[in-house]
Amino acid sequence: MASLKEIKVRIASIRSTQKITAAMKMVSSAKLHHTQTLTEHTLLYANKLSAILNGLLDAECNLESPYTEKREVKQVAIAVFSSSSGLCGTFNANVWKELSARLHELEAQHPAVCLYPIGKKMGRISTKSLERELSKHPLIDEAECYKTPSGKVCVEVTQRIPILRVMSANGENYYLDNKGTVMPPDAKCVAHRVIVTGNVEKSFAMKDLYKFGVFLHNNKFWDAQIEQIHVLPDRNIELVPRVGDHLVYLGKLDDFEDKLARLKEFYKKGLNKVGWNKYSRINLEFSNQIICTKRER
Repeated sequence: MASLKEIKVRIASIRSTQKITAAMKMVSSAKLHHTQTLTEHTLLYANKLSAILNGLLDAECNLESPYTEKREVKQVAIAVFSSSSGLCGTFNANVWKELSARLHELEAQHPAVCLYPIGKKMGRISTKSLERELSKHPLIDEAECYKTPSGKVCVEVTQRIPILRVMSANGENYYLDNKGTVMPPDAKCVAHRVIVTGNVEKSFAMKDLYKFGVFLHNNKFWDAQIEQIHVLPDRNIELVPRVGDHLVYLGKLDDFEDKLARLKEFYKKGLNKVGWNKYSRINLEFSNQIICTKRER
């Protein structure tokens, strides 16, 4: 039976894979929509061509052509189509297996076989263009593309990691990533991040709240415990924890590490003994002290 640590590692690995898969799914969806649009534009010509061919087939006339005569097969041309992007590894492998089987079958009959692979030549692929297009995606921070001597195009992508979800009282709605830059809400991040509400100005979020968010994100205990950050009109901070039916009044964000260290010690030595729901409010505003308000019964 797997240990708790191994299970946690597996869960983290699955979540990371889900993020990458979600990003690739959005890219594939956009490309599919573009391809569908181009296909719909050619539908008129396809219908007209089909009507012309059907008319020729239905016509009562003797159609003689060298191309309709049965003759000995001396040459065979094979056009191979595979996928060049997306999660199609198995599809490409199946195409190659089918091609190999067909080539072995034709070798026994000794005809001349010509292969016509469809795609771009390696020299025509611009890695800089690939990097520019990938960098436009809202979930990608950096992208590096390069060619190998063996004829492969390698792509290395660094994902933007959201650390805060801001839902301000003024109607602004966005993510803040691990570099303090704004990510649009339509980025559809699957990660559950700390929610910031209240009177949140974007400049305050990108500077002060960003530093606080990085601290929470890098601290396993507080990343698991803090569920919501509420910004009051005077830029004082209230925290809503996941465990315990109480509010934590942090005050200004000055010395927030010292304040949270005192709160963690109070959790261990205080709330573990008297109960996590004994107080409705815990005030950390002042140095070297914690002020608690008892819950009214």
